[in-house]
Amino acid sequence: MNPLEIRPAAWCAHAAEPTSGESPADHLPAHISQVMWFGERADWSHDGKRVLFLSKTFGDAMEIDLATKRIRNLTAHYPHHGYTRALYLANGDILLSGPEAFDPKRIGEARVQCWLYVLDKTGTRPAAPLGTKCSEGPAVSRKRMHIAWTHVAAEYPNEMSKGSSRMQEADIVYEAGQPKLVNQKLIERTHLQRLRLPGHGRVRYRPGHKESRELLQLARPI
Repeated sequence: MNPLEIRPAAWCAHAAEPTSGESPADHLPAHISQVMWFGERADWSHDGKRVLFLSKTFGDAMEIDLATKRIRNLTAHYPHHGYTRALYLANGDILLSGPEAFDPKRIGEARVQCWLYVLDKTGTRPAAPLGTKCSEGPAVSRKRMHIAWTHVAAEYPNEMSKGSSRMQEADIVYEAGQPKLVNQKLIERTHLQRLRLPGHGRVRYRPGHKESRELLQLARPI
């Protein structure tokens, strides 16, 4: 996993090509500064002064102060099975996604069966469960306490058909200091479809290329 890097919105200068045995991080352009030697899934704080990140997949949620370079472990004060996502909410609390169990021999299952939690920004309490699973990364509003996330059939096999997924959104409110989801509604529901492709039934997709987009538009459900 690559170390965290800060990349301001600027034109991309080309760094010198590394020679054999060197790392590209040894020849960074002037507008890129390495701030960490580990970590993944970085998220900027709302004031731009801190970066939230995971120590690793199924690791702790951590935060670095960019001015002092001080790193805090935000989830070391309670037991858990590691997290796969950590994102700032609009009020400064942190939305976490992680499993309730972890078997090193069944990592894929742990990644699929992740739940959403809210970690209080004071860092004095364990993360509070929101009572819903989440497939991969949730989306968080930067302006209001509102999130969107997805479910896949493997998470709710009694409710969803095989190969299907659904996307929903909801607000986060607090009752007696405990977070909960309200105003939840379905955004979209999808089902796995086999596709018949033109030509030989094979496609090479290159993101951002016009030819690839046009070719995929020609694909149709069987």
